Amino acid sequence: MTTDQVLVEGWFPIGSRLGREAAIEFWDALRAGIVRIAEVTARDPDRAREIVERFPDRTLSLVDATSFAVMEREAIERAFVFDARFRVHRFGKNNERRFDIVPEQRG
Repeated sequence: MTTDQVLVEGWFPIGSRLGREAAIEFWDALRAGIVRIAEVTARDPDRAREIVERFPDRTLSLVDATSFAVMEREAIERAFVFDARFRVHRFGKNNERRFDIVPEQRG
């Protein structure tokens, strides 16, 4: 699963680094159902704001914070990401839980 915001955020760097065709292939793969695209609900940005406030020492993008909110709402605990912010994010009662990140960080 991913969010519609990740599609929007991913379009530019893929296109600028790999070319327009690669960006279109990425878009088409998402639209074809390679992953489920979760819509950001009206409540998710409010929850994202709470997350940003809870961690004043971290720099979170709106997309990252909203992704955390959606993951909490959908009870998703495993993520395939390369973004280090997902490795340090904590959630749950007293922030004692963390996401299971794939691929595992080495060395």
